[in-house]
Amino acid sequence: MHRISRRRHARCRRERGAALVEFALVFPLLFMLIAGMIDFGMVFSNLNSTRQGVREGARQAVVAEFGADTTCPVVGVTPATATKKLMCLTKDRIGLPQTDTRVKVAFANTNEVGGGILVCAMYPMSSVTGTFAPVLDGRVVTTKVEMRIEKVDESLTAAAETALNGDWSWCA
Repeated sequence: MHRISRRRHARCRRERGAALVEFALVFPLLFMLIAGMIDFGMVFSNLNSTRQGVREGARQAVVAEFGADTTCPVVGVTPATATKKLMCLTKDRIGLPQTDTRVKVAFANTNEVGGGILVCAMYPMSSVTGTFAPVLDGRVVTTKVEMRIEKVDESLTAAAETALNGDWSWCA
């Protein structure tokens, strides 16, 4: 009986560091997986917020109900009052920091009933954990919605803020 417990005790002593070595090998993979889930979740949440806000802004645009707020920051353009109201409404509905959000309003055909209005927005991606910063930082979440105009407001004009990546070509 004494011999069995001594062998078991000796074996435990030899394997004592094995768990630590295994953990050291698995931990970086586990950390990358968790950090990836956090970063992916935040980017996906921002994408959903941007899509939903742009859809709501476009819906308000086609019925000519732009809201009353003109106090949001608009970068690189001085739009007409109705257009600025629509941009501020869209930024508000997106719900992300307005200073980082960029909005473009354009007409697919003409500003008349049956024509199309196009509302686009972009928001910068970023890594919350910092692990995926080289992959995410500098890229933008983009979304656009085109709807048929139901009610015309002649004071609404096309306008675009300065793009985050210098390019609105995807919004056409």
